[in-house]
Amino acid sequence: MSKIAIAVDTASNISLEKAREEGLYLLPFAINMGDDTLLDLIEISPKELYEGMDKVLLRTGVPGPAYVEDFLKDILKDHDEIIFITISDQLSGMYNLLSLVAKELSDKIHIVDTRAVGMTNAFIAIKAKEMVDAGKTSKEIITYVESLLDETKSYVLLDTLHYLMKGGRISKLNAALGGFIRVKPLLEVKDGALNIVSKERGTARARKAFLARLIEDLEGLEGSSYCIGLYHSNNQEACDKLKAELQDYIDGADIYLEEQLTSVLGVHAGPDSVGASIVKLK
Repeated sequence: MSKIAIAVDTASNISLEKAREEGLYLLPFAINMGDDTLLDLIEISPKELYEGMDKVLLRTGVPGPAYVEDFLKDILKDHDEIIFITISDQLSGMYNLLSLVAKELSDKIHIVDTRAVGMTNAFIAIKAKEMVDAGKTSKEIITYVESLLDETKSYVLLDTLHYLMKGGRISKLNAALGGFIRVKPLLEVKDGALNIVSKERGTARARKAFLARLIEDLEGLEGSSYCIGLYHSNNQEACDKLKAELQDYIDGADIYLEEQLTSVLGVHAGPDSVGASIVKLK
């Protein structure tokens, strides 16, 4: 039986500790802080990011090809195959980089573009690892993973569009409008891209609209198994409040995760955001 590894990048919004606990391999993005380039979660923590993000110019990027090659080679020392669950190729160059490096290394490295970002990918990777442990083949696992990709919801409620604009992830026009009318934008990841789904004036109204949307999504899952995760960027209070409001749905979930946004996501979300991901299981 082939020994299969499951890997994710840090845009999956899973901590190093949780990745180790779940038996996942975690590839870090690069965080450029001024003249320094640091590996996400390894050389810079989310806490350190938020403390310094308004002091220096911040950019995110993929790690170097040589680093990725070494990362994959190390996994292949103890495994016959790798299934890599990665961020949407519309949001990052990670998928293309992994595909290029894998092509040179081995046809036993399978790269799956989830058309998503954040904890959605962590859930998919965790379920894939459960299938590995159950003795499933890579083909069976990839087929299952691909069946989940249209059954995901992922949102983040931002305090401002300022950081997304700085990172080039949203048009300057939308960012300018968001700042001008002092709205709190709610973004959804859909079909691999970020979309603004609501702009509410004020934090209280924005959180109320966000909660209503999540409850509508969760009510639509009645009778189904699902995973739900909450995350925030230096805003534990908002995350705790959202958790209390969704506690009944969290108690009914197959998997619940709660994390601070990893640095690669925090650069673009900025501080004081809160979000949620839902994956309907087959």
